[in-house]
Amino acid sequence: MIINSVKAENVLKYASLDLQDIPEHGLIAITGPNESGKSSIGETVCFALFGRTFSLDYDDLPKIIRWDETHCSVVLEFTPSDGRRYRLERFLDDTGNHSARLAVADASEQEEPLARGIEQVADKVYDLIGYEFEEFIESFYLAQREITTPHPHSYAVKTMAGLVTLEYCAEACREDHDETLADIDTREGDLSRLQNEVEELEIDPRLMSGLESEHGQVTASMADANRRIEELDNASRDYQDALPRRQKALGARGRSGFWAFLSLLLGAFAGVAWYLLTRMPESNLTLKLSEFVNSNLSFWEAGMVAWLLYAAVAFAFLFLFFMLRRSMLAGQVKGMDPVAQTLSSALDDLPGLETVLPPTEAANGSTEASPAVDADAATAPAAEPVDRAARGRLSQRISDWQATTMDVRDGVGVEQEQLRHEMETAAQRKSELDQAIALEQARLDKAEQLREMQGEIRERIAEGQRHS
Repeated sequence: MIINSVKAENVLKYASLDLQDIPEHGLIAITGPNESGKSSIGETVCFALFGRTFSLDYDDLPKIIRWDETHCSVVLEFTPSDGRRYRLERFLDDTGNHSARLAVADASEQEEPLARGIEQVADKVYDLIGYEFEEFIESFYLAQREITTPHPHSYAVKTMAGLVTLEYCAEACREDHDETLADIDTREGDLSRLQNEVEELEIDPRLMSGLESEHGQVTASMADANRRIEELDNASRDYQDALPRRQKALGARGRSGFWAFLSLLLGAFAGVAWYLLTRMPESNLTLKLSEFVNSNLSFWEAGMVAWLLYAAVAFAFLFLFFMLRRSMLAGQVKGMDPVAQTLSSALDDLPGLETVLPPTEAANGSTEASPAVDADAATAPAAEPVDRAARGRLSQRISDWQATTMDVRDGVGVEQEQLRHEMETAAQRKSELDQAIALEQARLDKAEQLREMQGEIRERIAEGQRHS
């Protein structure tokens, strides 16, 4: 610190003290006879900096005021190691009012001071010059108190040499080093504890994939069973609706065939009779025919022969009509065959109702990859076994339109019940898998969180090791 100027009023022996432009380089000597005020200049500087002097503590501060005066003041300008010039003002009166103010030397009156008040100024002065009252006293009053060489390791000498700060830093570094080592030990313990927690979780990376794979298979099995139930329901309803219509069409087709055959016979008889009576009247067959007609048909007259031709034509048209109708009805019957084929195929395509995975079997084939089955689920009654031979016979009868509506209703109902049982079993397993997946996800999340915490602790340990 360089003292640039000292200006005081009513301090100790001086009514007015004004030292301006004090040299910043070289040695400064103050000479004069005893009691001339040399020490008063040093105590004025001490009072300005610290608010007290070597000979006067806080209780005796009013004694620093010059005799018969009521107050004193001092203004000290100095330059610390930061190279800026500061103005320190201090005031004291005989009633004990004590004030201090620290500001930049070239600051304007409107600018706020750096510090105001006894304690705030003391803290700021220490920040600027790096030592306190005790160190200043050790250096300033050393020759007056003890004319000996100061101990090279004394606190004052260390302070003036700047070693106290270094020792503070060294001690702080040692404490920080010890704290860092202790923190590293603590974190290594935490790291070990977290590792134990991770190991206790016994995470199997294959488990979640196995659960999800099985979950997907069970879900697909439920969807497939539901689809088959709807297909059977629709196909069965269509068959039951089509069966009476087909039977009706078959009856109408048979009758049309009968009437067509009868029309053909009658038309052929009428045509042959007309031909014999008109073209071969002298033949034995014609004579026999005439005898038969005259004896059995009392209303027959010779002029009615022409009507035989008309009858033959009419029966020919009837034959064509009934054959056409028979053909149309045959087409209707044929058009219903896909209905039976759809139901038959739906039955033939049914699986053995064994698509649901065993409750303890995972996708990878390991019994350890799935949660255990609930005791109630394990003892649940199973559905009746599938009679595949009966299913095949029913399918063949349906394909041949031999199965009645009652046969179809009962047979399809049994198959649908089997499928519903499969869906219930799959739904129960799906619920178990949902719970298992949720629990496993929670375990995975916890393991991931523990690993992240381990990573953070390792980073802090590495940072602490670099710092230490």
